[in-house]
Amino acid sequence: MEAPTPLPRAPQKQTAKTVVRGDRDAANNAASSEPEDSSDDDGNNNATPSQTSSEERNQRQRDLDYEDERNALGKIVANIRAYRGFGMDDVRRVEYHYGQLSEAHKALIPHEREKHAAMRSAVDANARFFDELVNTFRDMNEGSPESHGRPSHLVGGEEEARKLEHSGYQIRGVDEDKVKYVLKNLVRDWSEEGKNERERSYRYVIDALRRSCPAQGRGTPPPDDKPTTSSAKATTSAEASSELVAAASAAAASGGNAATNNAGPATSTPPSAPMDHHLEHRAEPPRCVVAGAGLGRLCCELAALGYDAQGNEHSYYMLLTSSFVLNHTQRRHQWRIHPWAHQSCNVARDSDQLRCVTIPDVTPGELACRVSPGLLSMCAGDFVEVYGVPEQAGAYDAVITCFFMDTAHNVLEYLEVIRHMLKVGGIWINHGPLLYHWADAFQYLSTDELSIEISLETMHAAAEKLGFECLHQEMAVSPYTSNVHSMMQTIYNCSSSTMVKRR
Repeated sequence: MEAPTPLPRAPQKQTAKTVVRGDRDAANNAASSEPEDSSDDDGNNNATPSQTSSEERNQRQRDLDYEDERNALGKIVANIRAYRGFGMDDVRRVEYHYGQLSEAHKALIPHEREKHAAMRSAVDANARFFDELVNTFRDMNEGSPESHGRPSHLVGGEEEARKLEHSGYQIRGVDEDKVKYVLKNLVRDWSEEGKNERERSYRYVIDALRRSCPAQGRGTPPPDDKPTTSSAKATTSAEASSELVAAASAAAASGGNAATNNAGPATSTPPSAPMDHHLEHRAEPPRCVVAGAGLGRLCCELAALGYDAQGNEHSYYMLLTSSFVLNHTQRRHQWRIHPWAHQSCNVARDSDQLRCVTIPDVTPGELACRVSPGLLSMCAGDFVEVYGVPEQAGAYDAVITCFFMDTAHNVLEYLEVIRHMLKVGGIWINHGPLLYHWADAFQYLSTDELSIEISLETMHAAAEKLGFECLHQEMAVSPYTSNVHSMMQTIYNCSSSTMVKRR
């Protein structure tokens, strides 16, 4: 799990479909971006000096927020562009230490120089992937943002990245790790190798949702819900594939003002017997939010099963990468990455460290043709800020937190927001550990970051006090961004629970 990257808040216009991130004043006064005409019949402006002053302050704040957002995105784009440099630095470090050996010791490991060359090739392959990702959001003059999936906000990020690079910007070690972390998440969400890991986490979520809040009035798959096979066409419908273009990109750029019509094959096994259905059967699909959506695979799975699924993600690393994979894939296994090239410890064989993983395992055409229009959307922003506003009260049938609850500064605030956004009878499904991300922030941040670290028992007791009833609870072993060939495996004994909001 990636430690959350705090991003500046940038108010954006709201749409009927998606929620946008932003400061609460702007969210409560969305009309301020398009003020109504306050002139009287004689053309005189009736605004009082205090109103005018308030509007000017709001506009200045919006301008500052936009610049902060642009700068934050520029740093992230610069970090991604810097991968080739710091990736090769890792190789040079290995080569330098090898050079310190005596000739006798070098003779004992004669193939190390070949390994170093292979490491350089692996880093180069990763760098080509990242270069292609970043280049997707530049060169606006070649066509419109809508047709090429290059929103102007992301182009601003590219420009800011260039300014930073020209000013001598130096990437921090923690940011280098976040770029490398993208490669591991690609394996988890969009590769064949990650299928087993998805089965051991997403499966619990999907099964629980289908039992407690079935789409189309059923707890079992629709008759035409068949898994995608290798013989499926890459794009069975040109229209379906075209619907994907620019949607997730716009979500990253505009704070969520974009709906994407795409999803992936379900990985869950139908439950043998559905549990009580706590929501009335309706014609429209149940609305659910996947908090901490990452690279979007779980959202796609749910939309393919007939849910109105909205992914919420705070990290631009995840938003940009998911946009690229979803909107710019033309064939299966289009890109070759080497996610473990930088992992030099606990390596059984050199080939394990340097092996190639191809992504994605399904194409946008395959995903889009299995999803009804409008069933998948992405919303960029902080979970509390986006869904804690009054407009989101009782708006959703289900909230899914998969490896997410421990990203909170204050997990009790997460519980309050989940309760706030759910309808009475709505379902909260949680799967994950409690590796509180801010627990050790004092070791690497100069600021004092709040970190409330409570036990699972205490968290469930607090949820019950807030009006939740536990329907199901079990512990399930799940890996996360795991290297299956490593000599060291990190396995979480996750809480997998389903709760219903009773009041």
